[in-house]
Formats: sequence, C-alpha cells, structure tokens
Amino acid sequence: MKSPTSLLAGLALCGLLGPASAATGTWASFVGVDADADGPDATQWYDTSAWATDLLPDFANANLGSFTQGSSAWLTGADLFVWKNSGGDVTGARAYWRVDSGAWQELTLNWGSNVPLTIPGTASTTGGGEDQSWRLVGGQVNFLAGASAGQHRLQVYFKALTNEGDRFNGSADTPFSAGFSVSAVPEPASTALWLAGLVAVGLGAARRRMR
Repeated sequence: MKSPTSLLAGLALCGLLGPASAATGTWASFVGVDADADGPDATQWYDTSAWATDLLPDFANANLGSFTQGSSAWLTGADLFVWKNSGGDVTGARAYWRVDSGAWQELTLNWGSNVPLTIPGTASTTGGGEDQSWRLVGGQVNFLAGASAGQHRLQVYFKALTNEGDRFNGSADTPFSAGFSVSAVPEPASTALWLAGLVAVGLGAARRRMR
C-alpha cells in the first residue's frame, strides 16, 4: 500500500500537470474476405488479434482456403474501431494489405458510425464514449491476382489519422496475417492423359462385365 505521503505527492503532481491532455487511439480491427468470389454478401468477417470476440473467427493464422491459379478471392471489407477524448480527434483511417513480402497497398476507410458500433458481420454492438467506426465495405480487391502456386500469407494492418499524429493497429513490421494456398492449373497434356486413363479403366471394366 502506498504511504499517505506518496499519495499526497501524486495528487500535487496531478494538480501541477492540469487537466488531462487530448488522447486518441485504436482498439479493434476487422477484415472481410470473400473466398469464393460470390460477391459482398458472401463476406466472412474476421477479428484481428488486437481485440478478440467470440462472435467472429480470428484472422491471425486463419486458413482462407485453397485455390487454383487464375481464380479470384476478394478482400471485401475492413473496419477500424477508434477512441478519442479531451479534444482528441480522428480525421480519417487507412487499411494496408499485401501478399507475402509484396508492396503494401493502401485502402481508404470512410467514417462509419459513432457509438454504438456494430461488430461487422453480426447484429451485436459495442463501444462507448466518443468511439467511432471507420470502414470499407463492398471492396473488390482480388488478393489472388498474380499469385504463384504454393503457400501464401495475406497480411493487413490499420492506421487512424488524428490531430495528434497517426495511431496504428498492427504495423508494417508486425501485420495481422492469414494463410491460403494456390495450386497450379493442370497442363492440357496432363489432363488428356488423365481422361485417357479414365476411359481405359472404364473400357476394362466393361469388358470384364461382358465375359
């Protein structure tokens, strides 16, 4: 337990510092993915490891699916929850994404709402005070474009623009990351051989039945 002397000293210091200064920050972020290219209504929302809710699967280390080269899967949404008080102000927000170690691509998030904040993909709400949501919905970012066969990582992080400077949720050095795999499209010759094999098996079975 602190002594009365130390408590009084702390109160005196608070008096010298005056009222609380402006403050801003981020406290939750979400990623929307349409892995089967069925449009925005098919978006699966994930929460990042910055704030977890049992209502959504975690984006961190999620398996987004297995795809063939030339197919599409979309990053359709991003949502950032921010807080502010004592004159702090959030003036904008951004989301950044890349596959593996590619160049970061920027997405602009628009103001979504003040409290109550809707957890994307659900009917549940959260937040208090001057919290806000900044979001992108209905995006059409095909993160499979140009992906080679193999294992890949979709990485994202968020930034709030404030009158005190930028506030980050994740970062370029420590992004939120989920995995997916891409398989090569079979060569025409390989496909023809596979079909020929099926025909041969079928003919063999038919001959055995005729005996």
